[in-house]
Amino acid sequence: MAQSLNKRYLDSLHKNPLLTKCVTAAVLAVLNEVIASGVAREFKVSTVLNVKVKHTLSWKLPIFALFSAGVGAPITHYGYQWLNALFKGPLTLKQKITQIVLSMATLTPLMSTLFVAFVSLVNMTPKLQLLALGKGDELERAWTTVKSAWKKSLLSVLKSSWITGPVVIAICQKFLEPELWVGFNQLCYFVLGTGQNTMLKLRTKKQQEYLKKKEELKDEVEKLAQDNDNNGDDVLKASTTSAVEVHELDGSAESNRADEESIDEGGEVLETAIASEVDAQDDSISTEDVDSTEEGVSV
Repeated sequence: MAQSLNKRYLDSLHKNPLLTKCVTAAVLAVLNEVIASGVAREFKVSTVLNVKVKHTLSWKLPIFALFSAGVGAPITHYGYQWLNALFKGPLTLKQKITQIVLSMATLTPLMSTLFVAFVSLVNMTPKLQLLALGKGDELERAWTTVKSAWKKSLLSVLKSSWITGPVVIAICQKFLEPELWVGFNQLCYFVLGTGQNTMLKLRTKKQQEYLKKKEELKDEVEKLAQDNDNNGDDVLKASTTSAVEVHELDGSAESNRADEESIDEGGEVLETAIASEVDAQDDSISTEDVDSTEEGVSV
């Protein structure tokens, strides 16, 4: 069974090389994303015939397949054709090294640049509005996103390709006929790309969980601070109320003291008035006694 499928694939590769490579690239691109999402447990739930089904399908899959089939496969197909036409076998060691260096200096930067730009556009937030690309603002936003992605990621992608690329081409030079180079490259980069994509998704998921916990902790701290502020307000109100009550009590005490002082002063005035009246009466009595005495003496 496996030998039969392999023979059919090789026959198709010889009869329709570009089409076969495009289909292969599209299938491997979809498998890359599906496997990486499955390992990272990035499942989505859809209802099919009233049955909930978990899956890793997304709107990105056909876009990745389209890029791999429409851009990646044709570039590598014609690029390796050009390299093998430029360096015809059997090759010397110097020619092999030159062929590898030339590939790393031309095909690799071209593919890496296009791939980073493509991924940045797919992952734009908010999503790229294709129908609005004619407008200046949306086109400017897309171009800014691509430039930022090149600045941040292009060099790392190039370094990765420059490490693995020479090994892959050296194996092709040693064991494979030129027509199989693209297929072998696709297989190798599928394995490496799936591993890298899986690690990236796991790391991203872990980072998102960390940020979520951090946000929850921040909300709890803010809630506790708000509760403390409310408690502080209650304490302040209670303190203010107590102060007012104390002030009122002090005012009442002062009022009572003032009343007592008024009473005391009134008493003193009354006593003085009474004493004055008594003195006046005494004086009157004394005068009458004197007059009556004088009258008596005269008689």
